[in-house]
Amino acid sequence: MKQDKYTDSFQVSIRTLARSKSGAILAYAGVTIFGVFAIRGVKIIKGKDGPFVAMPAIRTQKGWKDICYPCSSEFRSAFDAAVLSAYDREMAQMQERVTKSLSSKQMDM
Repeated sequence: MKQDKYTDSFQVSIRTLARSKSGAILAYAGVTIFGVFAIRGVKIIKGKDGPFVAMPAIRTQKGWKDICYPCSSEFRSAFDAAVLSAYDREMAQMQERVTKSLSSKQMDM
């Protein structure tokens, strides 16, 4: 990943709240920035080129409008990278739990 001014100072804690069972939404996340600003309803969506991050939005007569969003492309890149990295870690941990559970069940047989 490209180093930017947020790499060392941009602190984001991500907690995957739920995993969607159908559709393009892969998961929902809550993001806390610098421990002082929280965003809930961040979505990780399955795209044709891989997962991407969608900010919380409301439907208007003209379509969907983000409720909150990063104001610079640099901050957006750092935000998206942090969310997707946390999602990848969560999926790896989930896979590890499933594998351990299956192997312990096989040993019980």
